[in-house]
Amino acid sequence: MSKHLLSRQIFALLTVLSLLTVPASARQQLHGHVPQEANASSYLGAMDTAATLNLAIGLPLQNEGDLQQFLKEVYDQHSPLYHHFLTPEQFAQQYGPVDSDYQAVVDFAKTHNLTVTNTYSNHLVVDVQGSVSDIQKTFHVNLNRYRRQDGSEFHAPDQEPSLDLDVEVAHVSGLENYHVPKPSFSMVKMDESTASPQNLFSAKPNSGTGTGGLYLGGDFRNAYFPSCSSISSLEGAGQTVALVEFDGYTSSDITAYKNDTGYSESQLLTNILLDSVNGAPGSDNGEVALDIEMIFAMAPQAQIEVVEGQLGNDILSQIATLPRGHLANQISCSWTFSDGPGADHTTAGLIQEFATQGQSYFQSSGDSGSYVGSNTVPGPIDLTSEMTVVGGTQLTTGPGATYTSETTWNDSFGEGGGGICNSSTPVPIPTYQDTATFITGSNDASAANRNIPDVSMVAANIESIATTVIHGVTTTGVIFSTYGTSCAAPLWAGFTTLINEQAQSEVKGPMGLLNPYLYNLASNATTYGNDFNDIKDSSNNNASGSGLYPAVNGYDLATGLGSPKCALLTDIVAPLSTNTITPTPTITNTPNITPTPTATPTITNTPTPPSTNSSYAYPQPAHGGQVYLVYNSPIAQQVRINIYSLSGQEVDSVMDTPQASNANRVLISLQGFVPSVYFYVINGLSSGTIAKGKFLVIP
Repeated sequence: MSKHLLSRQIFALLTVLSLLTVPASARQQLHGHVPQEANASSYLGAMDTAATLNLAIGLPLQNEGDLQQFLKEVYDQHSPLYHHFLTPEQFAQQYGPVDSDYQAVVDFAKTHNLTVTNTYSNHLVVDVQGSVSDIQKTFHVNLNRYRRQDGSEFHAPDQEPSLDLDVEVAHVSGLENYHVPKPSFSMVKMDESTASPQNLFSAKPNSGTGTGGLYLGGDFRNAYFPSCSSISSLEGAGQTVALVEFDGYTSSDITAYKNDTGYSESQLLTNILLDSVNGAPGSDNGEVALDIEMIFAMAPQAQIEVVEGQLGNDILSQIATLPRGHLANQISCSWTFSDGPGADHTTAGLIQEFATQGQSYFQSSGDSGSYVGSNTVPGPIDLTSEMTVVGGTQLTTGPGATYTSETTWNDSFGEGGGGICNSSTPVPIPTYQDTATFITGSNDASAANRNIPDVSMVAANIESIATTVIHGVTTTGVIFSTYGTSCAAPLWAGFTTLINEQAQSEVKGPMGLLNPYLYNLASNATTYGNDFNDIKDSSNNNASGSGLYPAVNGYDLATGLGSPKCALLTDIVAPLSTNTITPTPTITNTPNITPTPTATPTITNTPTPPSTNSSYAYPQPAHGGQVYLVYNSPIAQQVRINIYSLSGQEVDSVMDTPQASNANRVLISLQGFVPSVYFYVINGLSSGTIAKGKFLVIP
């Protein structure tokens, strides 16, 4: 063989090998995983490499500018997008990472010997589990143990993690656990023989029907909505409340509470377990029991989903992506938490997803009083304004627990959290709060940043039943006098189930983020007086009692807008459109990548969504194809179909002439439509608006 021929063959072989070689992924550097406190904590050594950890790999949102515009439009009563909430599938299509990027993260985890334990349809989080040894290799870190100042241990990486993956990753939750969720409650065991709290400094109970006069069961409805015909028949039927929980509970405690209330309704409970938790009660089981009991007290027929996990973003992702028909319209969180500074962006995105999907998220304001100086606003309150932050009051009642007055909750057990979100990552003041009505010289509110709380409710002298250890023995069914904004947040979530139950009976959709409606009603002196109990007695939420953040006339940083009255339910539902549309069925090209989740929710008593004025796009729309829009015209008339993008810009206008006053359909060409969600309004030239809806154009 000639040297020339041999050289040609070697060159050809090298060319083929070069084509077969897969280029290595560039190493991606992450940030925000090493807590500053680790440098000042006692080093205890390396973690056991055989130990296992649960992690949540977070991906960034897409099209965030469009998302912010959509959030503005969907709560603007003058926008054609008003109350056209998205389904989880539509949110993923518009704002979640693309299928290929999400699949790449799943494949990356599996390639590095990590077990994928759960995936979510919004594509924002991938849950994995693995040994410390494999995790250290995957993220190029060493995981060490440290001791907190209180003596407890935590783990953290020795340096910021990195990974050999081209797809952008926002954060990996679980690599450190210095930041642990904190419940917002205090409990004092009741002495059943004397019916009094076993604590010298306890505030005196009021005239509730519980042990020693504590507030129990129907007392909350009697106090805030006495002789209220619009509420008396509402019990949350057909509504679902999801609870964010970081501990388990004892089911017999919930049964004991039900028996004490005298309610005849059966409790509708579903447990959803994530991150390898088993649902067993821990030291904070009293928080979980309290949340369930407060929802049951306010809305005894509501379905309650108790979503338990170790990582906040896992829990929020589960709640945001429950199957259609099982999505919770109300969400309550009585814990302040953060998966770490780097994970905050994912957390904020998930809370914003709730708002786009018509889900109301209630967050306790915490029990640390005025947020000033080093007492900063805790997570997730300090991340975004798409939540209703609930403060606490001390309620005084008369016979039968009828309302007499309220003052700011501030006693030896804590103070309702309140202040300004102006820390190192300040939250801009939201539109609903940015008016002279709520920014006054007397309430110390900020004109630049988010002010909290939004509203309040009773946070003291409340009966709850939980499990505790007495003389070394775990004891169930123990009665406590309970304090904290953890009482108030689920009570507001329970009240909102009544609002949404009423809205559903009027063929109206869910409320979603409550704040735009609350502040709008409060901006008018008449409706404010009719709808809210304004706490204005100059009481404050400062532990030193120096008067910082006093309760003044109107909005304040002690109790927000105040607590609800009966008229709030009817006034908040009245302006809603009766043409809120049942979500349009969609298809996506998402590959089958979802493993069996840690727990599959089994939910009962979920109603069928109303179909009045519902519009469905069929066959499934595709880029460059066609879609039929269906509507009922009350008379034979010309109609105009206006189609809008997510930003509210009109993209098409079509005229149609139905042949009769009955069901009609119009064929719309999708030529030139980019993949996205589109909204349409069909107006009869003689009768006005007759249908609204949305459809999804997919690649």
